[in-house]
Amino acid sequence: MKVIKFFESDRKAHWLAEIKKSDWRASAFLHRLLSENTFFDVMGERSEVLLLTDGDDLISHCTFAERDDIQPTDLTPWVGFVYTFPKYRGHRYAGLLFDEIERLSKSRGIPVVYLSTNHIGLYEKYGFEFLDMMNDIDGEPSRVYVKRFALGDNIEIERIADDRILEALALAWKVFLEYESPDYSPEGTEEFKKCLHDENYLSGIEYYGAFYGETLIGTIGIRAEKRHICFFFVDDNYHRQGIGTALFRNLLKDYPSETITLNSSPYGVPFYKALGFVPTDKEQTVNGIRFTPMRFG
Repeated sequence: MKVIKFFESDRKAHWLAEIKKSDWRASAFLHRLLSENTFFDVMGERSEVLLLTDGDDLISHCTFAERDDIQPTDLTPWVGFVYTFPKYRGHRYAGLLFDEIERLSKSRGIPVVYLSTNHIGLYEKYGFEFLDMMNDIDGEPSRVYVKRFALGDNIEIERIADDRILEALALAWKVFLEYESPDYSPEGTEEFKKCLHDENYLSGIEYYGAFYGETLIGTIGIRAEKRHICFFFVDDNYHRQGIGTALFRNLLKDYPSETITLNSSPYGVPFYKALGFVPTDKEQTVNGIRFTPMRFG
């Protein structure tokens, strides 16, 4: 058995005929996209069709695509058109396709993939986690799953060069809007936005970044004189992979055995407690920004 890429095969006509043998209407749609040369128009230019084969026989197929049936959405890429022929079921052969998707994702620096389905209990066996209910292009509800890939030793943490500080602040704003702004009043969100452009406020902050290749995926800033952390954010695609913890532990190398403070948003309190921070006062609100003062060490 081996996984091949349809578009790299010199036997496309044969594999098209194999796909056509499926009695699943989604396979029929995939066959039409491939036959009419409209696959990339619909699925995206960097999309792939993966085939698990045994000699001349097709065992399973799926797509690894920029788009799927959940539209419009910013989520990408997607695993779709997952099908195993009946006589091969029960052996988890689809897992071989998912292994190939993980390899492709890591080679492209992609930390997560998404999948839309109405199955419950199937894709969980392959490491997918339920994310949310979303409507597909026909307006019908669908279960959206996500699979996250461990990044291993591919993460580098280092001081952020001056020419990338604006990128770090843009990351902070992006993550703030999704995870923290919902807990704030409009006044609080506007106040945070002002801080990102206030040269006096930003003065004296040292920034550390977590990099996956050349991509900045996390940042932590510390006001060195006061030993006070600010702008501690990790791109949501890389959550729950230890990136935030690694950033903080790296910062501690430059500030060993010292007391460090921060003001945590409501969303961040459990995370900071897990790092070893303790609240020093009750939650407060200043200029619409809710925070709990916390201390480490």
